[in-house]
Amino acid sequence: MKNILLIIALMLSVSVSYAQDTTYYQNGIIKEVGKLNDNGQKQGVWKFYKANGSLEKSIDYLNGLGFWWKYFYENGQIESEGSYNLENEKTEEWKYYNQDGVLIKKGSFLNGKYHGKWEYFYDNGKLLKSGEFKDNQQTGEWKVYHSNGFLKMSGKFENGEPVGEWKVYDEFGFYLKTISN
Repeated sequence: MKNILLIIALMLSVSVSYAQDTTYYQNGIIKEVGKLNDNGQKQGVWKFYKANGSLEKSIDYLNGLGFWWKYFYENGQIESEGSYNLENEKTEEWKYYNQDGVLIKKGSFLNGKYHGKWEYFYDNGKLLKSGEFKDNQQTGEWKVYHSNGFLKMSGKFENGEPVGEWKVYDEFGFYLKTISN
């Protein structure tokens, strides 16, 4: 009875087969490894290695189209991660890390250009600065912070240039002065 149920379950299940694909450098070290779907397209996570054997990047594929990239430092920590559009330009949110794996900046791209909210971080993980970009230029309100987390400076940008009054604060977040641009 158990065997019959197992056979029925196997017959009813839909199976997708993927073939493992691996290419090598001339020195015998793996160059890339991943799976191909029934149409011979890259599927799932593919890993790409440098000639010295260290991981260079991994790309998540769906039916041959890469949709999520991760780049790695020599020590194996993630350097950056995000996606590209069909024109091979960075798009949507990207994250960047230092060699210890600490997030150092994150923000959005539109057609390969900084666009939207960006945040930069100290190596201790605290916020360093934040603001908006439009077409690779800083715009709108920006805030800069001391490494202890208190506000250091705030002001506005237009077309990538600081404008108007910028307020400056001491290391405890107390107002010190205003600078005019």
